[in-house]
Amino acid sequence: MKRNYWMMMLCLLAGGIAGCSDDDNGPSWKELFDKEQATIKEFVKDKSPLKVFEYDVEYSSGKFVKDYAYLFGHDSTGVTPKVGQFILVNYTQRTLSGDILDSTYPSVAGGAKVTPYFELGGPVYFRINDNDKILDPTSEAWKLMSEGTKGDIILSSLMTNSTTYLYREYEMEKIIQNESLLAYENELISNYISEMPVSADDIIEIPANETNAHDTIAKLVMLERGTGETVMSTDSVTLWLEGEILDEINTTLRKFVKMQEGSTTVKMKVSDLPTKGLRMALITMKEGDKAKLFLPSGMAYGYGGGWNTLTNQCTVPPYSTLMFTIEINKTERTPTKN
Repeated sequence: MKRNYWMMMLCLLAGGIAGCSDDDNGPSWKELFDKEQATIKEFVKDKSPLKVFEYDVEYSSGKFVKDYAYLFGHDSTGVTPKVGQFILVNYTQRTLSGDILDSTYPSVAGGAKVTPYFELGGPVYFRINDNDKILDPTSEAWKLMSEGTKGDIILSSLMTNSTTYLYREYEMEKIIQNESLLAYENELISNYISEMPVSADDIIEIPANETNAHDTIAKLVMLERGTGETVMSTDSVTLWLEGEILDEINTTLRKFVKMQEGSTTVKMKVSDLPTKGLRMALITMKEGDKAKLFLPSGMAYGYGGGWNTLTNQCTVPPYSTLMFTIEINKTERTPTKN
């Protein structure tokens, strides 16, 4: 498969690679690229790659290099994903010598004493992109991997717009077969709620867009009803709050918000709460209420995910469906200015 990646020029310009000069004392970019290509080809020659993707990549005005992506160990005998579908994936990233650099498996990352990109592990969502529109050689490889199987992918630094190659061992945990990710999330939430001992009267729907009640909808499941004042968007609230990530793979949900040890409550302004869905839910609740709040990703952290700025890690992976447990102990009105 040959393809001219015109957009790659933008990546190279952004990374400063296209402007590298051969006049300094160091090797040229082309020399470094050729050395990396030779290292990768030497590694895969005995691995019998099952698929090699070939690209004509423009790296400077009118100049092209041959670039390759390698896939081996894959299984395409079962259901494979299609363009536009989402997949749930786990991965381990290594050097060619076997050293672990990153992993969505906490036990693997912890054992290797590395700092994983995803703080709470996986699986994580990826979308199968159309390579005619988006530069994503990885999607070409994923489209050949069956659900429940593994495949190793090697991409050059040119393709990953980084300083080194990418070598990852992927496991295709699940292919989302629903017509949309939102439909899958709604089904995931409904299935979870169906296992709870609550009635239909206990479930409050909160649409993200008041003009379209059939758009993204959060669900607030009341566990206990209080008798205090209704929370207002300008209030400060003293509450017990924990947040977890819903998925079908982990039997123990990943907890991304938890109370500090020895702490029973935390005081926050409603306006400072981290997600739109959480802020909208609180202003439907009263002092003394206890509830579980279910948020599709569109009312949570969306495609950007949620970041821990202290560790520079992604705590809530992109497109995650969330569940908050909330107990409002006290609400305080903000004094009005005279």
